[in-house]
Amino acid sequence: MTLHRKLLILIILATMVVSLDPAQAEQLSIAQLSVLPDDTSLTALVLMRERPDIDYLRQLVANLSRDERSGVVWRELDELARRSQQGIRQNLERWVNTGELERIQYLRLVNGIVLHGSPRVYEDIFNHPDISELIHIIPRTIETNAGPIPVTVADGESIPWHIEHIQAPQCWEEGYTGAGVLVAIIDTGINYYHTDISDHLWDGGDQYPNHGYDFAGLDDDPIDESGHGAGVAGLVAGDGTSGINTGVAPDATIMGLRVRQDLFTGVVTDTWLAQD
Repeated sequence: MTLHRKLLILIILATMVVSLDPAQAEQLSIAQLSVLPDDTSLTALVLMRERPDIDYLRQLVANLSRDERSGVVWRELDELARRSQQGIRQNLERWVNTGELERIQYLRLVNGIVLHGSPRVYEDIFNHPDISELIHIIPRTIETNAGPIPVTVADGESIPWHIEHIQAPQCWEEGYTGAGVLVAIIDTGINYYHTDISDHLWDGGDQYPNHGYDFAGLDDDPIDESGHGAGVAGLVAGDGTSGINTGVAPDATIMGLRVRQDLFTGVVTDTWLAQD
């Protein structure tokens, strides 16, 4: 991936909060917070006033090698978040100690903080000088009658139509099989028991023994309970062990990042945390 494309992706991620779907987010106001019972729990995004400087990052990595750029950008984003959030983090720790702030999750890409707590927490930090926006994150459910589309192959064949259509086998013949590439499936999870991917899963060691993380359930088990993420993992890297070679990059390594309870229910901040 070129430097230009990497920075374009970073720019998109760093500015994505400005285009939130109104069905998933709304600006919080003191008037709204003041009428809510104290035992109400809200999930909200605190967006800091100081934002990542894309021009500065572009100049910083201009003369670096491809392997060095990512580490430099992440270190800069981490330093910005730590420095600009220092004051508000002290306020938030006080609310954790009272039990009214149940969860704090820090976002580097957009320099923000995801909180889950009582209205009193948000009233306290509402006018903090380092904060530019306070956004209520609303769980969203999508209603649909869509069902699964089966993968079909001709009799006696092991390569399905979609793989042939994009000429993936020709790429494999030239040595482009996904070997050495780590792919994060940010979805409903993965089925790490499936034989088509089970021998090329990310090794997270003792900290992440199940090859990823569940941001929706806040645990280390990203097992897919609805099937969508498992299907995506198969389309990316299914190697045909079970009989049909469904994956476009059958030698790629898969990491599972579960961000939704199922295909139709979830909150957008879980996806951002996975990207971070």
